[in-house]
Amino acid sequence: MATLSTTTAYSAYTLTDLVEAWAYNFGTAAHGAGNTGGFNTGYLAGTQYASSSATSYGFIAESDTGLSYNILSHVVTGNLDSLAFGEDLNGTNLNTSSGNYTLTDVTFSITDLGWDSSTTNAALADLLTLDADNGDVLSQLSDLLAGLEDSFASAIASYNSTYGASETFETITVAELAQVGAAELATVGVAAFSESDLALAA
Repeated sequence: MATLSTTTAYSAYTLTDLVEAWAYNFGTAAHGAGNTGGFNTGYLAGTQYASSSATSYGFIAESDTGLSYNILSHVVTGNLDSLAFGEDLNGTNLNTSSGNYTLTDVTFSITDLGWDSSTTNAALADLLTLDADNGDVLSQLSDLLAGLEDSFASAIASYNSTYGASETFETITVAELAQVGAAELATVGVAAFSESDLALAA
């Protein structure tokens, strides 16, 4: 079962809220010199793929078994296991066997995704073509959100069964996911998203 990790500052958020607020802060991966990232251990393959925008927001996609990019078909293959979203992307020993990406401030992360190549490629394509200036970011991230909805389907069903509720992926909160073991809430940390960010997302 997929697990979301964040802080208590976001307990009332939904997963959609978290993704949307991050996306508006990220802006776009196409910010020229402000765009950094790539694979960690090679130019076209690695266990991590990461990108950051000119706003300093970024993400890291990670696979236990590795990801690779076909430059001719523009397709990423590999099974994605985790995603991390936050600020200040750092890379060490890149393009070597020990290459590694980290985020100084992780706003939220999701582990145990277990996505196949098709879902992985579609979700990464969404993230790498995102342009918040073009309007509705949730529409632009539809494949990413569809993958997350599948990953948390069993947790949502468990919550509804246990509590006699009728929550959906769009309505279940982080706190409610935590009640069925699908979210971990740390009590440390400061909210990276303000109330105005959430209002903008809405």
